[in-house]
Formats: sequence, structure tokens, C-alpha cells
Amino acid sequence: MTTPLVEGIITSERPDALLPTMGGQTALNLAVSLADFGALDRLGVRLIGASLRPSAWTRTSASSLSSFHSENERGSRQISGGR
Repeated sequence: MTTPLVEGIITSERPDALLPTMGGQTALNLAVSLADFGALDRLGVRLIGASLRPSAWTRTSASSLSSFHSENERGSRQISGGR
């Protein structure tokens, strides 16, 4: 799923609102992307059941957690002498 694809679907279906909490992290990420891209405002679609601020925080937190695990893994290899 991509932002342009979902924007096309919204354009043809013309919903009043989106409920991004029913599609897991992918739906939340797409909703944030659509809002960042301006598609929701342009098409007059509002989000229900979620706020953009917590969704963006969740996406950022997932990235931070991934970075943390990568750093932790590198540190573990240095301590053990592995490569």
C-alpha cells in the first residue's frame, strides 16, 4: 500500500472519514502519510478513532526502537569479540 494508491481510492470512493485504527500500524502510517502529504485536507476527509499526534509518535518510537536494537546488537558483538 502506498500513499498515492490510497489517495486514489479515497478520491474514487469519497468517504467522509477514515478509521485508521482498524488496520494496524500500516493503516496508521498511511493515515499519517496522507495527512503529511495534504491529501486528507485536499479531499475533505477527517480521521476518526485516532489522532495524528499519537500516530506520528508511534511511528517515530518504532524507528527509535529499531535503532536501539541495532546499536545494542553492535555493542553485544564488540563485547563478545564477534563480527
